[in-house]
Amino acid sequence: MKNLIFIAMLFVTSIAFSQTKTVEIKSPLQCEMCSQNVHEGLSSLKGVKAIKIDLEAQLIEVKYNSKKVDVKKIEESIANIGYDANDTPAIKEAYSNLPYCCQKPE
Repeated sequence: MKNLIFIAMLFVTSIAFSQTKTVEIKSPLQCEMCSQNVHEGLSSLKGVKAIKIDLEAQLIEVKYNSKKVDVKKIEESIANIGYDANDTPAIKEAYSNLPYCCQKPE
């Protein structure tokens, strides 16, 4: 009986981990305010489990549940906040509403 419970737990755990994926998204983040904006915006997206932002490398690492959200939706969410996300350009109105320090230097 213990073996059956152990096998069932392994099966459930393997399914849960197989749904968790990680993606790195290139985005021109420049400051802590950029980081905070993206973190807050992605945190509300269903399926996002963890967000790690590297300002120096301008990378956003997102761990997500692939059954609830996909990379395209994550990129669109970042674009809606006002930042480019890989090949997805920022929404112009959202970008223009970003603080000056978060806009790309001209």
